[in-house]
Amino acid sequence: MRFSSIALFLLLSHSISGNEAKQTARSVLRRQRSLAIERKVPVLRRRRSLVIERKVSVQRRRRRQDRTESPSADLSKAPSDRTESPSDTPPKATSDRTEIVDDMKVKKVYRGCDDYYHNRDVESGDTRHCCNKLIWNGDAEDGNPGYWHSHGSGRVVMHTPGGSGSSYAVKAVDRQSPDDGLTHTIDIDCLTPGAVYKIEAEIRLLRGTRSVGCDSLTTDDFGSPARCPHLSLYTKTDGVEQSRFVAAIAARWRGRRWNKLTGYFTFMANELEGGMVYIVINKGRPDADIVVDNLSLETVDLIN
Repeated sequence: MRFSSIALFLLLSHSISGNEAKQTARSVLRRQRSLAIERKVPVLRRRRSLVIERKVSVQRRRRRQDRTESPSADLSKAPSDRTESPSDTPPKATSDRTEIVDDMKVKKVYRGCDDYYHNRDVESGDTRHCCNKLIWNGDAEDGNPGYWHSHGSGRVVMHTPGGSGSSYAVKAVDRQSPDDGLTHTIDIDCLTPGAVYKIEAEIRLLRGTRSVGCDSLTTDDFGSPARCPHLSLYTKTDGVEQSRFVAAIAARWRGRRWNKLTGYFTFMANELEGGMVYIVINKGRPDADIVVDNLSLETVDLIN
Protein backbone atom coordinates (compact mmCIF):
# COMPACT_ATOMS: atom_id res chain seq x y z
CA MET A 1 0.00 0.00 0.00
CA ARG A 2 2.93 2.32 0.67
CA PHE A 3 4.42 1.73 -2.86
CA SER A 4 1.16 2.46 -4.61
CA SER A 5 0.77 5.67 -2.62
CA ILE A 6 4.22 6.92 -3.71
CA ALA A 7 3.58 5.99 -7.34
CA LEU A 8 0.30 7.83 -7.26
CA PHE A 9 2.01 10.86 -5.77
CA LEU A 10 4.64 10.92 -8.55
CA LEU A 11 1.98 10.51 -11.20
CA LEU A 12 -0.01 13.42 -9.89
CA SER A 13 3.14 15.52 -9.56
CA HIS A 14 3.77 15.14 -13.30
CA SER A 15 0.18 15.85 -14.34
CA ILE A 16 -0.62 18.65 -11.89
CA SER A 17 1.86 21.31 -10.98
CA GLY A 18 2.51 23.27 -7.83
CA ASN A 19 0.44 23.42 -4.63
CA GLU A 20 -2.62 21.98 -6.26
CA ALA A 21 -0.77 18.68 -6.94
CA LYS A 22 0.44 18.45 -3.30
CA GLN A 23 -3.03 19.04 -1.84
CA THR A 24 -4.59 16.46 -4.14
CA ALA A 25 -1.95 13.85 -3.19
CA ARG A 26 -2.43 14.50 0.58
CA SER A 27 -6.19 14.11 0.22
CA VAL A 28 -5.78 10.77 -1.53
CA LEU A 29 -3.38 9.52 1.19
CA ARG A 30 -5.80 10.53 3.99
CA ARG A 31 -8.63 8.70 2.28
CA GLN A 32 -6.59 5.53 1.91
CA ARG A 33 -5.58 5.60 5.60
CA SER A 34 -9.21 6.09 6.60
CA LEU A 35 -10.25 3.09 4.52
CA ALA A 36 -7.49 0.97 6.05
CA ILE A 37 -8.59 1.88 9.60
CA GLU A 38 -12.22 1.12 8.77
CA ARG A 39 -11.16 -2.34 7.60
CA LYS A 40 -9.11 -3.03 10.78
CA VAL A 41 -11.75 -1.95 13.37
CA PRO A 42 -14.25 -4.80 12.70
CA VAL A 43 -11.39 -7.31 12.80
CA LEU A 44 -10.19 -6.03 16.20
CA ARG A 45 -13.71 -6.02 17.61
CA ARG A 46 -14.24 -9.59 16.48
CA ARG A 47 -10.97 -10.70 18.07
CA ARG A 48 -11.92 -9.07 21.40
CA SER A 49 -15.34 -10.71 21.31
CA LEU A 50 -13.75 -14.13 20.77
CA VAL A 51 -11.36 -13.60 23.68
CA ILE A 52 -14.22 -12.60 26.00
CA GLU A 53 -16.31 -15.59 24.91
CA ARG A 54 -13.40 -17.94 25.63
CA LYS A 55 -12.92 -16.46 29.12
CA VAL A 56 -16.63 -16.77 29.95
CA SER A 57 -16.67 -20.35 28.70
CA VAL A 58 -13.65 -21.26 30.85
CA GLN A 59 -15.21 -19.64 33.95
CA ARG A 60 -18.49 -21.49 33.46
CA ARG A 61 -16.67 -24.79 33.01
CA ARG A 62 -14.69 -24.21 36.22
CA ARG A 63 -17.89 -23.39 38.17
CA ARG A 64 -19.53 -26.59 36.92
CA GLN A 65 -16.47 -28.59 37.97
CA ASP A 66 -16.48 -26.94 41.42
CA ARG A 67 -20.15 -27.83 41.91
CA THR A 68 -19.75 -31.44 40.78
CA GLU A 69 -16.58 -31.92 42.85
CA SER A 70 -17.93 -30.25 46.03
CA PRO A 71 -18.06 -32.29 49.30
CA SER A 72 -21.89 -32.41 49.20
CA ALA A 73 -21.73 -34.52 46.04
CA ASP A 74 -19.74 -37.22 47.89
CA LEU A 75 -22.40 -37.66 50.61
CA SER A 76 -24.51 -39.82 48.32
CA LYS A 77 -21.73 -42.42 48.17
CA ALA A 78 -21.38 -45.20 50.67
CA PRO A 79 -18.82 -44.60 53.46
CA SER A 80 -16.64 -47.38 52.05
CA ASP A 81 -16.49 -45.57 48.69
CA ARG A 82 -15.14 -42.38 50.18
CA THR A 83 -11.47 -41.89 50.97
CA GLU A 84 -10.00 -39.57 53.54
CA SER A 85 -6.85 -38.82 51.58
CA PRO A 86 -5.94 -35.10 51.58
CA SER A 87 -5.30 -35.32 47.86
CA ASP A 88 -8.97 -36.14 47.27
CA THR A 89 -10.15 -32.96 48.94
CA PRO A 90 -12.00 -30.94 46.28
CA PRO A 91 -10.89 -27.38 45.58
CA LYS A 92 -12.83 -24.54 47.07
CA ALA A 93 -15.40 -22.97 44.81
CA THR A 94 -14.37 -19.61 43.42
CA SER A 95 -16.50 -16.85 42.08
CA ASP A 96 -15.54 -13.88 39.95
CA ARG A 97 -18.77 -12.06 40.72
CA THR A 98 -18.98 -9.10 43.08
CA GLU A 99 -22.26 -8.84 44.99
CA ILE A 100 -23.27 -5.58 46.67
CA VAL A 101 -25.79 -5.58 49.53
CA ASP A 102 -27.37 -2.40 50.84
CA ASP A 103 -29.88 -1.54 53.57
CA MET A 104 -30.10 -5.08 54.99
CA LYS A 105 -32.22 -5.46 58.16
CA VAL A 106 -32.74 -8.34 60.59
CA LYS A 107 -36.14 -8.33 62.26
CA LYS A 108 -37.22 -10.70 65.03
CA VAL A 109 -40.71 -12.00 64.29
CA TYR A 110 -42.40 -14.54 66.53
CA ARG A 111 -44.00 -17.39 64.67
CA GLY A 112 -46.89 -18.81 66.69
CA CYS A 113 -48.23 -20.08 69.99
CA ASP A 114 -47.39 -23.67 69.12
CA ASP A 115 -43.70 -22.97 69.65
CA TYR A 116 -42.11 -21.09 72.52
CA TYR A 117 -41.34 -17.88 70.59
CA HIS A 118 -44.83 -16.45 71.23
CA ASN A 119 -47.18 -15.02 68.61
CA ARG A 120 -46.27 -11.33 68.63
CA ASP A 121 -44.08 -8.79 66.88
CA VAL A 122 -42.07 -6.96 69.55
CA GLU A 123 -40.64 -4.35 67.19
CA SER A 124 -44.09 -3.11 66.20
CA GLY A 125 -45.12 -2.72 69.86
CA ASP A 126 -47.29 -5.84 70.08
CA THR A 127 -47.21 -6.84 73.77
CA ARG A 128 -49.77 -9.66 73.70
CA HIS A 129 -48.87 -12.76 75.68
CA CYS A 130 -49.17 -16.32 74.47
CA CYS A 131 -50.14 -18.26 77.59
CA ASN A 132 -51.08 -21.65 76.20
CA LYS A 133 -47.97 -22.94 78.02
CA LEU A 134 -46.45 -21.85 81.33
CA ILE A 135 -43.28 -23.90 80.87
CA TRP A 136 -41.47 -23.63 77.54
CA ASN A 137 -39.08 -26.41 76.49
CA GLY A 138 -39.78 -28.29 79.70
CA ASP A 139 -39.17 -31.58 77.89
CA ALA A 140 -36.01 -30.36 76.06
CA GLU A 141 -37.15 -32.19 72.92
CA ASP A 142 -35.90 -29.35 70.72
CA GLY A 143 -32.43 -30.70 71.42
CA ASN A 144 -31.21 -27.49 73.08
CA PRO A 145 -31.31 -26.13 76.67
CA GLY A 146 -33.36 -23.05 75.74
CA TYR A 147 -35.17 -21.40 78.67
CA TRP A 148 -33.05 -23.42 81.15
CA HIS A 149 -30.30 -21.72 83.16
CA SER A 150 -27.90 -22.70 85.90
CA HIS A 151 -28.69 -21.74 89.49
CA GLY A 152 -25.53 -20.93 91.43
CA SER A 153 -22.36 -22.44 90.03
CA GLY A 154 -22.16 -25.06 87.31
CA ARG A 155 -23.48 -25.40 83.77
CA VAL A 156 -26.61 -26.64 81.97
CA VAL A 157 -25.97 -29.22 79.24
CA MET A 158 -28.05 -31.65 77.20
CA HIS A 159 -28.47 -35.28 78.27
CA THR A 160 -29.70 -38.30 76.37
CA PRO A 161 -31.90 -40.27 76.67
CA GLY A 162 -34.68 -38.40 78.44
CA GLY A 163 -37.46 -39.56 80.74
CA SER A 164 -40.56 -41.55 79.71
CA GLY A 165 -38.84 -42.79 76.56
CA SER A 166 -38.02 -39.33 75.20
CA SER A 167 -34.81 -38.36 73.43
CA TYR A 168 -33.46 -35.47 75.51
CA ALA A 169 -33.25 -34.02 79.00
CA VAL A 170 -31.27 -31.19 80.63
CA LYS A 171 -28.51 -31.71 83.17
CA ALA A 172 -26.82 -29.51 85.79
CA VAL A 173 -23.10 -30.34 85.88
CA ASP A 174 -20.03 -29.01 87.76
CA ARG A 175 -22.09 -28.37 90.90
CA GLN A 176 -20.15 -27.28 93.97
CA SER A 177 -22.85 -27.23 96.68
CA PRO A 178 -26.43 -28.49 97.30
CA ASP A 179 -27.75 -25.04 96.33
CA ASP A 180 -26.47 -25.39 92.75
CA GLY A 181 -28.94 -26.64 90.16
CA LEU A 182 -31.26 -25.53 87.34
CA THR A 183 -33.76 -22.70 87.01
CA HIS A 184 -36.66 -21.96 84.65
CA THR A 185 -38.44 -18.57 84.46
CA ILE A 186 -42.25 -18.24 84.50
CA ASP A 187 -44.15 -15.40 82.80
CA ILE A 188 -46.00 -13.61 85.64
CA ASP A 189 -48.59 -12.16 83.25
CA CYS A 190 -49.77 -15.71 82.45
CA LEU A 191 -50.52 -16.62 86.10
CA THR A 192 -54.02 -16.54 87.61
CA PRO A 193 -54.48 -15.29 91.20
CA GLY A 194 -56.16 -17.85 93.45
CA ALA A 195 -55.78 -20.75 90.99
CA VAL A 196 -54.35 -24.08 92.14
CA TYR A 197 -51.32 -25.22 90.15
CA LYS A 198 -49.80 -28.66 89.72
CA ILE A 199 -46.06 -28.89 89.10
CA GLU A 200 -44.29 -32.06 87.98
CA ALA A 201 -40.80 -33.08 86.89
CA GLU A 202 -38.83 -36.27 86.28
CA ILE A 203 -35.38 -36.31 87.89
CA ARG A 204 -32.33 -38.56 88.09
CA LEU A 205 -28.96 -38.24 89.83
CA LEU A 206 -25.77 -39.21 87.99
CA ARG A 207 -22.11 -39.32 88.89
CA GLY A 208 -20.47 -39.46 85.50
CA THR A 209 -22.46 -42.15 83.68
CA ARG A 210 -23.40 -44.06 86.84
CA SER A 211 -26.74 -43.58 88.58
CA VAL A 212 -26.64 -42.68 92.26
CA GLY A 213 -29.34 -42.59 94.91
CA CYS A 214 -30.24 -40.24 97.73
CA ASP A 215 -32.00 -40.35 101.09
CA SER A 216 -35.53 -38.94 100.68
CA LEU A 217 -35.90 -38.72 104.47
CA THR A 218 -33.14 -36.08 104.62
CA THR A 219 -34.44 -33.81 101.85
CA ASP A 220 -35.00 -31.00 104.34
CA ASP A 221 -31.78 -31.68 106.25
CA PHE A 222 -29.38 -29.03 104.96
CA GLY A 223 -26.43 -30.83 106.56
CA SER A 224 -27.08 -34.21 104.93
CA PRO A 225 -24.57 -35.17 102.20
CA ALA A 226 -27.10 -37.61 100.64
CA ARG A 227 -30.16 -35.39 100.47
CA CYS A 228 -32.54 -35.59 97.49
CA PRO A 229 -33.33 -32.66 95.16
CA HIS A 230 -36.62 -30.80 95.31
CA LEU A 231 -38.49 -28.03 93.46
CA SER A 232 -38.74 -24.53 94.88
CA LEU A 233 -40.47 -21.34 93.82
CA TYR A 234 -38.20 -18.29 93.80
CA THR A 235 -39.26 -14.65 93.48
CA LYS A 236 -37.09 -11.59 93.06
CA THR A 237 -38.33 -8.04 93.66
CA ASP A 238 -36.00 -5.03 93.71
CA GLY A 239 -33.02 -7.37 94.05
CA VAL A 240 -34.47 -9.19 97.08
CA GLU A 241 -34.92 -12.95 96.58
CA GLN A 242 -37.39 -15.19 98.42
CA SER A 243 -38.03 -18.92 98.04
CA ARG A 244 -40.36 -21.67 99.21
CA PHE A 245 -40.51 -25.41 98.69
CA VAL A 246 -43.31 -26.67 96.36
CA ALA A 247 -42.51 -30.30 95.40
CA ALA A 248 -40.33 -33.25 96.45
CA ILE A 249 -40.10 -37.01 96.12
CA ALA A 250 -43.06 -38.61 97.93
CA ALA A 251 -41.58 -42.12 98.21
CA ARG A 252 -38.27 -43.94 98.24
CA TRP A 253 -35.78 -42.62 95.67
CA ARG A 254 -35.02 -45.09 92.88
CA GLY A 255 -31.43 -44.57 91.80
CA ARG A 256 -31.56 -46.38 88.45
CA ARG A 257 -34.88 -44.92 87.27
CA TRP A 258 -36.52 -41.59 86.68
CA ASN A 259 -38.21 -40.23 89.81
CA LYS A 260 -41.34 -38.09 89.48
CA LEU A 261 -41.66 -35.09 91.80
CA THR A 262 -45.19 -33.66 92.15
CA GLY A 263 -46.61 -30.74 94.11
CA TYR A 264 -49.75 -28.56 94.38
CA PHE A 265 -49.71 -24.90 95.39
CA THR A 266 -51.21 -21.44 94.87
CA PHE A 267 -49.20 -18.35 94.00
CA MET A 268 -49.14 -15.79 96.78
CA ALA A 269 -49.97 -12.14 96.21
CA ASN A 270 -46.39 -10.94 96.74
CA GLU A 271 -45.16 -13.51 94.20
CA LEU A 272 -47.59 -12.30 91.54
CA GLU A 273 -46.66 -8.67 92.23
CA GLY A 274 -42.92 -9.30 92.14
CA GLY A 275 -40.60 -8.58 89.28
CA MET A 276 -39.62 -12.19 88.52
CA VAL A 277 -40.86 -15.70 89.32
CA TYR A 278 -38.88 -18.83 88.50
CA ILE A 279 -38.67 -22.51 89.41
CA VAL A 280 -35.44 -23.85 90.89
CA ILE A 281 -34.47 -27.54 91.03
CA ASN A 282 -31.62 -27.99 93.48
CA LYS A 283 -30.78 -29.06 97.08
CA GLY A 284 -29.63 -32.49 95.89
CA ARG A 285 -26.37 -34.11 96.97
CA PRO A 286 -23.48 -31.95 95.70
CA ASP A 287 -21.40 -34.85 94.37
CA ALA A 288 -23.92 -35.72 91.63
CA ASP A 289 -25.31 -34.15 88.45
CA ILE A 290 -29.05 -33.35 88.47
CA VAL A 291 -30.85 -34.53 85.32
CA VAL A 292 -34.34 -33.07 84.68
CA ASP A 293 -37.00 -33.84 82.09
CA ASN A 294 -40.71 -33.18 81.45
CA LEU A 295 -41.08 -30.18 83.76
CA SER A 296 -44.71 -28.97 83.61
CA LEU A 297 -46.90 -26.42 85.36
CA GLU A 298 -50.67 -26.24 84.86
CA THR A 299 -53.85 -25.24 86.66
CA VAL A 300 -56.02 -27.98 88.17
CA ASP A 301 -59.60 -28.16 89.44
CA LEU A 302 -59.47 -29.93 92.79
CA ILE A 303 -63.27 -29.76 93.31
CA ASN A 304 -64.30 -31.63 90.17
